[in-house]
Amino acid sequence: LDLDVSVPLKPEYAAVERLTRKRKGEASLKFWFLWLPLVLAAVVVGCASSTNTIPLTWFKYGFVSNLHPPQMLVGRSDGCCAPTLLSAQGAGGGNYSLLLLGELVQHHGQYQVDCPTVFWVALQGSQNTPTSLQILEGRDANNNPALLTGSLTATAVQARSWLQGNGYVPTVYMALRDEEQLDLRTTPFAASFEVSGQVLKGWMSYKVHVVAQNPRTLPWPQRHCGMLRSSKVIPRLPLAGAIF
Repeated sequence: LDLDVSVPLKPEYAAVERLTRKRKGEASLKFWFLWLPLVLAAVVVGCASSTNTIPLTWFKYGFVSNLHPPQMLVGRSDGCCAPTLLSAQGAGGGNYSLLLLGELVQHHGQYQVDCPTVFWVALQGSQNTPTSLQILEGRDANNNPALLTGSLTATAVQARSWLQGNGYVPTVYMALRDEEQLDLRTTPFAASFEVSGQVLKGWMSYKVHVVAQNPRTLPWPQRHCGMLRSSKVIPRLPLAGAIF
């Protein structure tokens, strides 16, 4: 036996029911589209203010800072110290060496220095200059993956030996020692890397772009997130294998 019973409500009761349902729906919408975004925004702002790092940057790159960035020496008035061609390869490739400085930092009464991490990309000479972050990620100025890219840890060297071995006169070392306070405030490092000639076939010329980073403090070039202030562009290198 099926019973179909309907009980009519007074119009004012029906209006109250509709209003209640509407308010519940509005409360749900306010939570998802007003209160939740406001809470998330407050959390992001609070984290960014307390750590001086944008949370998304922290998730992708770690805790970055402006502290103790490596110092490159390209572009000094005395000509020191452009990356040097150690040995040439076919099709214009070669092995290169780069001199840079790390800052001595006092930890628990002792001075220490972290070996910088060096990142490089080689791009065709006609391409635009990438940013330091793009170089670190191995990309060109259009955010496309570079065909020639690499990274390595620099090793401590004797600045005098590196300079003499690469044809610099003794006065360059003396000026560098006095101006940069070698072994007192800074320590010299060298990074050697290979640009393979296999990929260079068909390129009329190429540029090598290099940045370096302190692996402990992760300083970046422009430094809202800190990556390497000292990024330098190595000048145009013809495929014939000219020295920088």
